[in-house]
Amino acid sequence: MGHKNTLWGVKKERLFQGFKYLVYSFILVNFFYFLREDYLASTHTYRDGFNWTQLAEAFSQSTDTLAWWILLMLFELQTWTLNDEKLDRIKGMISAVGAVAYGFIIIAFLGYVERMLMTYGFSASSFTDACSAVGQVLSVAMDMDDYIDLTAANCASFEGTRWFVNETVGMMANDEVLTRMHRLSATDVLNAGAWLLIVVVLEVDVWLTLKRELTDFFYRINTAVKMVLYGTLIVCCLYWAGMGDLVGFWDAFVWIVAFFLIELNLFKWQEEEEADMEREAMEDAIAKTGDSF
Repeated sequence: MGHKNTLWGVKKERLFQGFKYLVYSFILVNFFYFLREDYLASTHTYRDGFNWTQLAEAFSQSTDTLAWWILLMLFELQTWTLNDEKLDRIKGMISAVGAVAYGFIIIAFLGYVERMLMTYGFSASSFTDACSAVGQVLSVAMDMDDYIDLTAANCASFEGTRWFVNETVGMMANDEVLTRMHRLSATDVLNAGAWLLIVVVLEVDVWLTLKRELTDFFYRINTAVKMVLYGTLIVCCLYWAGMGDLVGFWDAFVWIVAFFLIELNLFKWQEEEEADMEREAMEDAIAKTGDSF
């Protein structure tokens, strides 16, 4: 019987925990990658610098990743690590930290929207090539968040017959790159919005489980909503892969796996709560039967 709970001589629960922590570690690695990307991009999109209120917009990807990672750890604590008694004692602190994380997540979401609007701030120009724009345009967009300073020395290396310019940020892009930026930025907004809705449903799941009020009706509704939202995330993930954005695909894939693990935590927690409720009901029935004699 004992062998059923082990795999390769290690307890399955320990392997499950190890796999979860590995996935959570991948997300932290992604955070440092996005931090570097955001910094490099901000030197072009915020050439005059930015104040602290624009920090989350300038570093939208890294801020978003870190805030989501903190929120993920809070869900891990609530659905697996802490028992109900300990959870009840520190629920105020968890709520406070969660509120801060949600604040940054919403700001980062607005940052994605701002970045998408930036891509739609380009208009057709009269430039026939990049060299004719030297001195009037500061940088060239090569991809989403990939910008290069435009100089007389490198202008001939940029290809394109139709050029578009965003005068606000002093940037130009050819039609092919701009179309790609439109699609990728819109996918980022859709993806971030779907994640926001998923955590709202998860918060409802956790709250109802703690209150022992997660009825079959609410469970079915929450499950249906999450299936639609996770389906949207999978579509975004596959779209990034199809567009050749392997970093976006990998990051989306790791996050989907991470929250799938949280869903497994929640499922097991709900099973335990149901078992506790059945045991308590049985004990009450036995006690009432004893009192009747």
